[in-house]
Amino acid sequence: RERLEESGELVETGARHADHYVVLAQQLYEQRRGGDMKGAIVGYERDEDNFRAALRFLLDHGDLAWAAEVVGGIGHLWYTTGAFREGIAWCSELFDRDLDLHDELHARVLHVYATLGSWIPTKGVEIVEREIEIRRRLSDPERLAAALNNLGNMLSDLGRPALAEGHLRESIELFHAAGESASLSFSSLGWDALIAGQFDQARALYQEALDEAVRHNGDYDAALARLYLAHCAFHDEHIESARTHLEAARDAFVALGVRPGVGYAAMVDALLHRSQGDAGRAKALLRESLDDPDAHWYQSTAYWLLLLVASATDDPHAAAQLIGASGRQFASSQESQPKWVTDELDAVRTRVEEQLDDRALAAEIAAGEALTREQAVELGRRLLDG
Repeated sequence: RERLEESGELVETGARHADHYVVLAQQLYEQRRGGDMKGAIVGYERDEDNFRAALRFLLDHGDLAWAAEVVGGIGHLWYTTGAFREGIAWCSELFDRDLDLHDELHARVLHVYATLGSWIPTKGVEIVEREIEIRRRLSDPERLAAALNNLGNMLSDLGRPALAEGHLRESIELFHAAGESASLSFSSLGWDALIAGQFDQARALYQEALDEAVRHNGDYDAALARLYLAHCAFHDEHIESARTHLEAARDAFVALGVRPGVGYAAMVDALLHRSQGDAGRAKALLRESLDDPDAHWYQSTAYWLLLLVASATDDPHAAAQLIGASGRQFASSQESQPKWVTDELDAVRTRVEEQLDDRALAAEIAAGEALTREQAVELGRRLLDG
């Protein structure tokens, strides 16, 4: 860099570098859409720093269309590898500019932004609605179906299941009309049932999602359906079925490099081991999931994990602090928390109330409410490491 600055060639070289990674981002997009998600993730991770450098150069020099091509090309890989914060930051910077993009590219980068924005559903809804408006104008049923699936997911998370279902049913119709798998939309409907604690309905929908994925050779879609079938089986106390689905899902996510899937599988596995009386293995799995608390599909997952840590610790004071941290997050968030999570919160609180007097309990909960996300996660890690 110093030599290039001295020779006056820094901008020219930066432009050539950026041009190369624009093309590579477009190739990775086609590779992922063609079904080779693992290859696309490997390619992205190999050149992660180069993509950052290219985006920085393009945004700094006002080459917004090329920057949009990079975001549109690799953006879904931010989602699948759990790089939500980074992806949202790049998208926010791009959309803070005065963009003039053709409809297809505009819709593609909006889709990336909305998909990442599902981590913060209140942010994502407005973005995906803008994408849907463009997709309807473009008459692209498959990509419109994907956008409607995103919108349905976010509305479910925000506690609007009836409205969510309407969008998800339209999504399924459009996927089928385009000759594509509607597995993800069936999984989204299943999630709506799962968070409400309607496990029979959720299981039926996830089985339909799995059947669709198998028919269309969708490894990622099948792994997702199996992951949640495992969760349903656990809650129905069908432990062997849960383990079979869970192992298949985890193996697929590991092979694909999908970190949020691996993290969620570890959490469900912790529940399974806890139910079988293996507290040591459950703690190890929780610790694994807390290694990167942001690399989960749901921002609240870190607090679900902390509740499980609270249920596993023998320290009622620390458990009360984690109750306070989690309860504050759930109360301040507009997202609906799964019924199994709120049941867990009630169970842990009941246990701690039996161990601490009212004054000590109130003090510890207040201390937990004052913890930042990072401090709460660090407390959880210390308890698991101890």
